[in-house]
Amino acid sequence: MRPYIASRGCAGYAGCVNGSTLALISAAGLAGLGLASRARRPHASGSRGIVGTGRGRADTIALLLQHGATVRSYRDLDPAARASLADYCGTHGPFFLESMARWSTDPAGNDREHGRSLFLRGELPTPVATALAFESLEEGWSDFPSYHAWYLSHDRAPAHGPKNRWPSIVSGDPEDEFFTDGWHRFHSYVRDGHPTVPVILPLLREEGIAILRQGLQAAVARAGKAGSRARAPAYLWHGTSRAHLASILRDGLRGPVSWWGTERMAIYFADVAAEESAAFEPVLLRVPLDRFDAHHVKPDPAMIEEPIEHLLEESTETLYDEWMRSGRTWRDSLRIYEAVTYDGPTVRVTAADVVSAPARGHWG
Repeated sequence: MRPYIASRGCAGYAGCVNGSTLALISAAGLAGLGLASRARRPHASGSRGIVGTGRGRADTIALLLQHGATVRSYRDLDPAARASLADYCGTHGPFFLESMARWSTDPAGNDREHGRSLFLRGELPTPVATALAFESLEEGWSDFPSYHAWYLSHDRAPAHGPKNRWPSIVSGDPEDEFFTDGWHRFHSYVRDGHPTVPVILPLLREEGIAILRQGLQAAVARAGKAGSRARAPAYLWHGTSRAHLASILRDGLRGPVSWWGTERMAIYFADVAAEESAAFEPVLLRVPLDRFDAHHVKPDPAMIEEPIEHLLEESTETLYDEWMRSGRTWRDSLRIYEAVTYDGPTVRVTAADVVSAPARGHWG
């Protein structure tokens, strides 16, 4: 804490996109999908071409997050996403990525150089994905169905089943088409009635960390001080970084002293530990109280001396007054300061105790 194969049609899809739904998808329908309508700039030659989304990168990120996308490192991505990135970057080059290191077309061959690269991975409802794709294209089609029919008449789009679906790669560039790669499969998903379109957006590291930090702050707010302090604990929480997780799962958490506390206090120290590691990958552990030797759970003297006031939402003096009026046991330390120490036998930690790993973009 401190220190997705081939099958065609709608079978297997709930809520398939039918022809009536598709006919509603056009530039004029953007507002109804919660998207801002954007003027379609005419191409100088009058031919079909790229207009660009006109949508800022931050807007694209916010839209994907709104639809449930999560931040994941390359090594934590699902096999379909890893394969789509390896196929494109290994063939065409990673020109849109922060790191220019060479990519392999073998997904496993990229873990060493790109394992910690961050991506926004999610699923967009098909009407939203089609609206976003259509708004980035040159005028020349009256609506998306016209463009979709034209595309399928010129390019082969193999069918994809409901599993292991490769995501289309989102560009994030307002001057470019919505997708950098994956147009064939996008049109296949639309044609075959998939209710969602899998997508992935490469992130700058600072973007990924900012999104993760936002998630950390939201988790602290959800944990809430009142709920933490109102009832006897069933668990103790510990914040660390992914860099330490393998050894913790193998050897347990060993002394001489380890630090534990409430959920939100552990979230705070997970952020600190991750900041000190090579990659910003906080991890949160929740261990049942009965796994500790209660005789070795003690008040946290460092926290009593110098409490984290902005997190506890009380002044040092107010907290200390409450502490002195209490029985000054470890339970009081946990209730008042949301922190305790443990100097007993090694605490066994299992994979089931890893309730949150924000490299995947969310908390527990």
